[in-house]
Amino acid sequence: MAPTRRGRWVVAAAGVGLAAVGAIAAYLFLRGLRYVPPSYDRYLEGALVATFGILTIWLVGRALHLESRARFGADRAYRVLDVYRLVAYFLVFLIVLYALGINGTALLAGGTFAGLVIGLAAQTALGNVVSGVMLLLARPFREGDRVTLSTWQFPFLGPAYPPKFYSDDLLVLGYTGTVHSIGIAYTQIRRDDGTFVRVPNNLVIQAAVLAHDVTERWVRTKYEVPPQVDPKALLPLARERLQKNEWVVRPETVSVTVGAATASSYVVVVDAVCRGGYEEPPRSAFLIELIDIVRGFSRSPPSSSS
Repeated sequence: MAPTRRGRWVVAAAGVGLAAVGAIAAYLFLRGLRYVPPSYDRYLEGALVATFGILTIWLVGRALHLESRARFGADRAYRVLDVYRLVAYFLVFLIVLYALGINGTALLAGGTFAGLVIGLAAQTALGNVVSGVMLLLARPFREGDRVTLSTWQFPFLGPAYPPKFYSDDLLVLGYTGTVHSIGIAYTQIRRDDGTFVRVPNNLVIQAAVLAHDVTERWVRTKYEVPPQVDPKALLPLARERLQKNEWVVRPETVSVTVGAATASSYVVVVDAVCRGGYEEPPRSAFLIELIDIVRGFSRSPPSSSS
């Protein structure tokens, strides 16, 4: 039977208490029998503090992992455990240095210098870790969300090359897919084509996040029509037919207009609020409807809407 939440923490507390008693007993025993020279007392204290600290981290970390796994799931439980261990080992390291007799001024100066050197040498790696912690706290998205990540490295562009009939009015350059995992250093996204991309968290934290997990969305469809088809007859008929399409959730939002025209053709633009988070299925259904309507006009223009 799995232990209860209260039982996990009771076991962890009991383990920490026993470890503390054991460390104190070992220290008194070794010092009382003088197995360790007095000049080595600090080293003995440092070793016992390190042993007690590591054992405490392991015991508390196990209880924390079981607790967070029950609350947040297996993936997030490992990330919580990683953050806890990172902070806990750093604190134990400082306590061990204090036990070894390193004074606060030297510790501060050494820590400042070491932090500067390490920070400059591992700026990118540490930035990823800090950003990963911020993502865990802010939670702009979760595992399973379909998103587009766009940073200043992937700007928004408007197409400026002809022809423009079938291009999007706005291109969002970035990575689109389903969030697979959010780690301490990297966020992994499964793209729509099935491939995986691992984005460093220092890029993710500054990215614009476009959420695609919506129940309904605007869908735009463009279709080129020969000039022989009268747009005054085509547009009302197309709007009436498309309002009955299974993908349309609000028929009153269906808009059918002429978006562009040349001497050889004109482009019909359909806008509508459709169900689902993907554009391709409703766009395909609209194109099939438009093809059928235009084909009917080419055979014989209808006198009334069907």
